[in-house]
Amino acid sequence: MEHPAPAPLLCLSGSAAPPEIEADLARVATLPPSARDSLWDVLLPSLEDPLPSAMERRLDDFCARHRVADEHLARALKACRFLLREAAKLDLDLPSFTKDLAQVARDPAIGALLAAGYERAKSLVRKQILRAVLLDHGQALTSVDWRLDHVTASSHGARMNAPIAILTLRAQEADRSTRTTFHASLAAIAELRAACDAILSARATPAAGRSPDAAGPALEIPPRRDP
Repeated sequence: MEHPAPAPLLCLSGSAAPPEIEADLARVATLPPSARDSLWDVLLPSLEDPLPSAMERRLDDFCARHRVADEHLARALKACRFLLREAAKLDLDLPSFTKDLAQVARDPAIGALLAAGYERAKSLVRKQILRAVLLDHGQALTSVDWRLDHVTASSHGARMNAPIAILTLRAQEADRSTRTTFHASLAAIAELRAACDAILSARATPAAGRSPDAAGPALEIPPRRDP
């Protein structure tokens, strides 16, 4: 008896999933009910690449709390992670991802579980993609802190009472985080604001033949604070 050919998946650009994915995905249905209900507690952080340093401890705690074998959970998560990340990379919408899940998930409850958290998962993965794109080309600005001060006097002169903005720019390059602080006059801040307004205005103006939303939603870089 011949087995049906593996179904093409939209999240894999029309290719079929690796043979082990369907079997490992089916493991989700065999998890204890409490583990299935809490699966996103470990699934969402597992989508990061590389995995967070605390991930191993989180998985150990999850397995102990829900009485799940480490290997069983690891293989179930690996299958979920693969499908979610591949769909997010292609910016697949939820209806399309749901169709893919219907092809590979033997139990409809598995598809419903993954579909329920897909939008959050996609947002996380696509923020990481943007971060990776920026880091490929040097330092990436991750956040800006500011405060407003006044200079009343200095060795250069007295009775100044001049407002001064203090900006701290945080950046990341590979695994190294940096921060640089600038002191700026309000005139310089006005120039900076004009530059930012011009950038945002240029993004909002549709290119020829494209709608404003053609490039998809804006992606923000999640800030990574210094320890």
